Amino acid sequence: MGDLDIKDLLKWIGAIALVIIVFAFAVFWIGFHKGEPGNDENGGRGNGGVGAACSILFPNGAGSDDEIGSAIDKWIVQKNSSSPLKGMGEIFAASGRGSGVNPALIAAIALKESSLGTHIPQDSYNPFGRTATDSQPHVVANGRKWYKFSSFEEAIREEGPYIQRVYISQGLNILDDFVKKYCPPSECDVDTYVKQMATWINEMTALANGTLGIGCNSEGGCGLEEIDLTDVDLSGGTPKLMKGAAGQFNQMAKEFHSTTGSKLPITSMYRSHQQQVDLCGSVQPSGHCTNPNANPPGTSMHEAGLAFDARLECKGHPNGLSKQSWNTLNQISKKYQWQLSNTSGGTYCARESWHYDYIGFKDKYWYGQPQITNAINAANNCE
Repeated sequence: MGDLDIKDLLKWIGAIALVIIVFAFAVFWIGFHKGEPGNDENGGRGNGGVGAACSILFPNGAGSDDEIGSAIDKWIVQKNSSSPLKGMGEIFAASGRGSGVNPALIAAIALKESSLGTHIPQDSYNPFGRTATDSQPHVVANGRKWYKFSSFEEAIREEGPYIQRVYISQGLNILDDFVKKYCPPSECDVDTYVKQMATWINEMTALANGTLGIGCNSEGGCGLEEIDLTDVDLSGGTPKLMKGAAGQFNQMAKEFHSTTGSKLPITSMYRSHQQQVDLCGSVQPSGHCTNPNANPPGTSMHEAGLAFDARLECKGHPNGLSKQSWNTLNQISKKYQWQLSNTSGGTYCARESWHYDYIGFKDKYWYGQPQITNAINAANNCE
């Protein structure tokens, strides 16, 4: 082999070495700042999608720190059995509760940013990918300053207050808005980040068996959809419901029509905020509307596209539901996750016996106050 061949060989070896170095850096960066790739097929739809509309606030009605922590611990083991964060679920729960942040969000960040603490700058105890200023405790890795905690416990306890202080206090309490600032488009694929976070929050919610109380996505559950009026006799209101609920309504109306021979008589479905204001009249000091059959604006499931009102014959509507057809509707509606208002007591012609709510999104914990705000946001602020 001549001298020229040796030089060429050395050049090739140098080039290969450079590629290996670049690849190694990329692996570190992805491992630390991106975490586990997750399952894109089961998550939200990215910006403006189901996951994007998810609230990151601590859910009202959530269980104890022990109950929530147990679910988070199970999830951590499922995701990474070698994680140093195992057994710290109750710390996640306390950090979230004390700061008004969903603890499932905090745990999901740790998976996304560091594969649950297994890919972090040495001696940083920083599973959240937080950077630092010169004056803050930090370690330097790959030319960047990463916040240095004294322990993983300290990092978890601080993450909740940090999210409250830097994000929620600035009005960023929806997952999409949070991610855009936490890991901006210049550093992250925001759509994928949102989708993965929504998936993981849902997983922890499912493991919590209702004690965590809030998930980020279901089939549909974001934006409004036009109703198929083929099997509906609509006398008032806007023919829209939230996606997911609309499909179930269409099937219910079709079965009702085929069973009774009559179209489903409806007086109201979705209402805009202004329509709810107009229907309410004025809100009295007691908190009730002057119209006793309306809820104050911002508290009605109609504004979320998750309710409809049926016409009743007993209320003076000759083409309304008779008691027999009303009973038929109540039987059919259960199959499609529509539920007669509890206020009615299950009695025909009683107060609210005309009102039905969609309960197919129970994982979202949208039902009741103030959680309904999240449902209204999901219906009206979804691109």
